[in-house]
Amino acid sequence: MDAEDTSKDIANLLEKVQVKLPSDLIIEQISHLISSGALKPGQRLPSERVLEERFGVGRAHVRQALHRLELSGIVRTLPQSGTVVEKIGVQTIEWLIRNILGKEELTTEMLTEVRGLLEVSSARLAAERASPKQLAELRQAYDQLVTKTHAGDDPMETDFLFHMRLADATNNVLLRSLINLMRPDVMRFAQEHRTAKDGRPKEALVEHLAILEAVETRRPDDAAAAMRHHIRMSREQYQDR
Repeated sequence: MDAEDTSKDIANLLEKVQVKLPSDLIIEQISHLISSGALKPGQRLPSERVLEERFGVGRAHVRQALHRLELSGIVRTLPQSGTVVEKIGVQTIEWLIRNILGKEELTTEMLTEVRGLLEVSSARLAAERASPKQLAELRQAYDQLVTKTHAGDDPMETDFLFHMRLADATNNVLLRSLINLMRPDVMRFAQEHRTAKDGRPKEALVEHLAILEAVETRRPDDAAAAMRHHIRMSREQYQDR
């Protein structure tokens, strides 16, 4: 075997370097505090300003980490009270955090199937059960999505907020929790596999509006159909590795 062949064999043993995001590192530190017992369920986290100073990163990274933790049901932000760890078991919290930072391989088909099972039902039930307050919150989430999209900002997190408000409107705690548990995988998959398709954010706005209007006007079948169409169109912006 010559030197060139040996070099190729060695190269095949190398793996891509995984560069961690600041928000991932923040989540890992919070996980360690929970595992060690220093941070307990129900306990309040330091303010964003203090976290920014202690972590030595910008406020945006702190907010992203806290937002991901909240979307996953690990922490909750309370008015005038700050951010607190949810009152669930430590082992459950650790599992949720591993899920956020996990590296399990997902495919477009997996994501589409699970979203189809959960979110189509979510849209249907929301159209049947949403309270006036929940409808107002859903409309507000949509308006925020419009603002982000038209400003040219990444609308992904605001998009997810719309879906969580929709899940809230089902008034089914278990369904909401299942959708909540799925969010870290959806976010990670979207970040890693999303392709830049021109015009897709504005197309998605139209799809979200169709879902919203069907829910607001109490049309469960139309809401389910609009969500099914949205999921089908969304899968086209992903590419499997």
